[in-house]
This record gives sequence, C-alpha cells and structure tokens, in this order.
Amino acid sequence: MSLRAPKGAWQSYRKVLRLLHFVRNDSFLTLFLGRALDLGMGEGRNAVYLAKQEYEVEGVDISSNAVQKAVSSGQSQGVQVNGIAVKPQ
Repeated sequence: MSLRAPKGAWQSYRKVLRLLHFVRNDSFLTLFLGRALDLGMGEGRNAVYLAKQEYEVEGVDISSNAVQKAVSSGQSQGVQVNGIAVKPQ
C-alpha cells in the first residue's frame, strides 16, 4: 500500500498557504473588523480573542454555565463578550 497525495493536492495546499499569509496581514483584518458570531462558544476562548481584535462578539452555546464563564472571562480581560444559552428542542 502506498501513501500518495491526491492529484492536485500540492496546488490546493499552496493556495491555502497563500490565503493564510493574506489573512495574517493586518490590512486584510482591518477590512473586516465588525461583528462576529461564535456558535458553540463554550467558555469563550475564541470569543475573547475576537473581542481583543476589536470585533463585537455574540456567542451561543447550549451550556448556560459555559456562557457565564465566557462573559466573565471577557470582563476580566477588559473586553465585552455577549452570550446566550439556547437549549435544543
């Protein structure tokens, strides 16, 4: 059994690397500063990170305890994270 990458995989890999390089550029991020929705926010690590990057963050999770931790984590780090707990029906 040989392990071979699918045909065209390296070209796709290079495209992803170019995209990541572009996204890391600060001028790209300034174009899209605004609002973020964090689905399945958990305890808010990603939501707090986005809020520190000047996004207005809304988060949703099924655990009210996790949402409370996310909101308090944001407050303790000096950013605002809004969250809501929603139970599936």
